[in-house]
Amino acid sequence: MTKIGEEIKKLVEAEAENAGAFLVGQSSGEQGLYRYYIDSENQLSLNVIAEITRKVSKAIDEGNFGEQAFTFEVSSPGADRPLTDVRQFHKHVGRSFEIEGEEGEFEGKLVTIEGENLTFEKTTTEKINGKKTTITQEIFLPLNKIKKATIKISFK
Repeated sequence: MTKIGEEIKKLVEAEAENAGAFLVGQSSGEQGLYRYYIDSENQLSLNVIAEITRKVSKAIDEGNFGEQAFTFEVSSPGADRPLTDVRQFHKHVGRSFEIEGEEGEFEGKLVTIEGENLTFEKTTTEKINGKKTTITQEIFLPLNKIKKATIKISFK
């Protein structure tokens, strides 16, 4: 990321923190496009995102960001982006996830969070003695052992 992108990142982080949110990702594209993704432990409203954007825009207008044209965007990460910060998981306790860990992939429901440690409930069906049997196991994973955690979208 360029110097301008890093300076905007600092502004976004500060304004997000003031609004009870936090930065979870960023990207930059061609022709000076900078994207910043914020989230919070609670539901993040469009009003909060808009207010952060307004404040960052004002700080850019008042600052020294040179003559080069650029665009910045602030948004939530979206439901299909993996969760990367343990603070993102709290509002999703009870939801199903697709998890890619160091020891493979599985689907499971997030049941508890203790510090940086997450516990998922994995349910499978197996035939035992000719009968279908549901087996539930708890899988304990520290966040740093999760390669990718994505909310499983359900339209039930």
